[in-house]
Amino acid sequence: MWIKIKQIFKNTISFFPVYLVFLHLRRSYFPLLFWILLFSIITKSFANNYGIPYLFLTPEYMDIVGFRSYFIMGLASGLFIMSFHVSSYIYYSYKFPFLATLERPLYKFSINNSLIPFAFFVIYIYQIITLLNSEGYSKLAILINVAGIIAGVVVIISLCFTYFFTANRNVFNRFAETIKKQIDKPLDLIIRENKKTSELSRGSDNAVNTYLKNFNTIKATRGTLHYKKEVLLRILQQHHRNAAFFFIVLIILFIVLSIFRESKYIMIPAGASLFLLLTIYLMITGAIYSRFKGWSITVVTILAFGLNYLSGTPLFYKNHYAYGLDYTCDKAEYSNQTLNAITTDSIIKHDKNHMLEILENWKAKNGSEKPKLIIVNTSGGGLRSAMWTFSVLQQIDSITNGGLLEKTHLVTGSSGGMVGAAYLRELYKLKKAGAIDSYYHDSLQQNVGRDILNPVVFSAAVNDLFFNFLKFNDGEYTYTKDRGYAFEDKLNQNTNFLLDKRIRDFKVDEYNSSIPMLLFSPTIVSDGRRLIISPQPVSYLSVTDPINNIRTTRNHDGIEFSRMFEKQDAENLKYTSALRMSASFPYITPMVNLPSTPPIELIDAGVRDNNGFELSLRFLYNFRHWIEANTSGVVFLQIQGDRYKNIYIENKTARTTMGALTRPVGGVVKSFDNLQTFNNAKLIELIPSWYKGDIDFISFQLIQPNKQVSLSWHLTEKEKKLIIDSFFNEYNQKELQKLLGLISN
Repeated sequence: MWIKIKQIFKNTISFFPVYLVFLHLRRSYFPLLFWILLFSIITKSFANNYGIPYLFLTPEYMDIVGFRSYFIMGLASGLFIMSFHVSSYIYYSYKFPFLATLERPLYKFSINNSLIPFAFFVIYIYQIITLLNSEGYSKLAILINVAGIIAGVVVIISLCFTYFFTANRNVFNRFAETIKKQIDKPLDLIIRENKKTSELSRGSDNAVNTYLKNFNTIKATRGTLHYKKEVLLRILQQHHRNAAFFFIVLIILFIVLSIFRESKYIMIPAGASLFLLLTIYLMITGAIYSRFKGWSITVVTILAFGLNYLSGTPLFYKNHYAYGLDYTCDKAEYSNQTLNAITTDSIIKHDKNHMLEILENWKAKNGSEKPKLIIVNTSGGGLRSAMWTFSVLQQIDSITNGGLLEKTHLVTGSSGGMVGAAYLRELYKLKKAGAIDSYYHDSLQQNVGRDILNPVVFSAAVNDLFFNFLKFNDGEYTYTKDRGYAFEDKLNQNTNFLLDKRIRDFKVDEYNSSIPMLLFSPTIVSDGRRLIISPQPVSYLSVTDPINNIRTTRNHDGIEFSRMFEKQDAENLKYTSALRMSASFPYITPMVNLPSTPPIELIDAGVRDNNGFELSLRFLYNFRHWIEANTSGVVFLQIQGDRYKNIYIENKTARTTMGALTRPVGGVVKSFDNLQTFNNAKLIELIPSWYKGDIDFISFQLIQPNKQVSLSWHLTEKEKKLIIDSFFNEYNQKELQKLLGLISN
């Protein structure tokens, strides 16, 4: 019995497809890393909270999930599979000389190298079917979408084998001999043909007894001892130039996509962009291996460190701009001297008096002797927060007949929440001017929930990581197009270009209090200060004043943008750039570089103050006396789209060595939001010590147990419906009734 089991195991291992899998596990470090990443994504084991799996499972093309989007995903994944086969052939064909005795050795190798791709696609299609079914798609629609991705894979692999990797009929036979000679040397530089027969190994031939002739026929391998090594080597290398040309075509494809990336027809799904990116990396590793063999990992490591060094030099360093600012003039000096100069006593006094005038205008607009003053705090959370904030404000304002926004004086927050609030404020302004009849249409909720991630990821894949040579003019200034530009352009498209304005365009309306004030406060990476962006002078929000016997000097924990960058045309800043700077989610949108010395880099406002509560509380502190005397109290309307209202207590007893190494840092990062919550709770507790008026907190919560929405700039239709429906759940309706009672008093 044991002998029989041993024989079965031996036969299984000596079956070429199985042998290749074990060979990959032992030696294919980079390709396996890519496959592990893809398996983790489609099974929702990696970045599920950030919505990355949905880029692969429900891809969008031209804002539609359908046959075309899945067909493009099939084309892109097919290219990745093809590059996996080609790079694997370059790695390992020398170990299996019996391949040279077969017709079309690369094709036969690819059939036997398909266990990993086949397993991936079985799981991939299963995950697609499961998700589409849960999203409410019909069986016919699911069948059509699955047919799309299968068709894409079949088409691209068939084309590759027909026009690149057929021995007797390939792309080179269509070139004249003179052209062929011209491209031979460049191709040799990419993937080198090995001239040494010593690299040819016959040992692995003995380890492989059977192989797949096609997908349903198993054949025994042939012996190769009677063949000359030179002949075997020449046959095995017949596709090396083809592989190099395939690599060149992929690079050209990336360049073409980069040049025409703003066309809606070229804007492929984000998941397809990631497939293409991995395809290029696979071919690069294959090219490196063809030249350096066993030194490949060392060479890749050296290249990685070298490129990292070069990326920091002036010639290769990439600036990511805030559009509208002047980067050609002298840079602003970022120093303590400058901070002191823009926050003198006279400047702060002037700014406070200016704000008191705005508050008087707000009071006059509301008519009653002592109206309620509403401050909106809206949290970050990508597109889910944008749609949730817009939906909540729209619904409440509709119920109150416009009363909510009339009484709202200030909106603070971060990321997506500020995007949703900014869009609604602009619609509110248009309605007051008579330009539109209403801003309560359901279609407007869908506008703010439309995908932004596709063009951002596409731009990162085909532009930011490789080529970055396209520029555009904004007035008299010129900037490089990057994924930040893609973010703003798509945001403008989604909102019908209503946000395509400058910061200065809101100055008069905010002063007259015809619209609520919005304060943006992205975080400075180097020191954690907030950069306060407003068309109004607000220097008092950037400092904490001295306290007798405790602190004798003024502390600057923020910077007023308009004064700091006055000479760099601060008021010309594009409104969408302010929104982007406030929503600079790490790695998705780039960190903006401001024209200062030393350079200021910005990240999401949520790093410092996720729902803007601390900033709004500072505003209340500065004007507490006026608010006490002129209002019937303050209502903090908090729109939470980032986390569940209760803080979970984890019950994890398993302790691992790796966990012990990562937990000290990982635990702090994971608890980051909790730390802000604890700090805000303490600030609320201290309010009665300095503010004597009424104060109320109303909170609308999106996140519920077992009803999660991904933190992403891409939402599925099911997630959008959950966001809209959440306003009507029991908890939020109770909060609504509390708010209505306060507003009506």
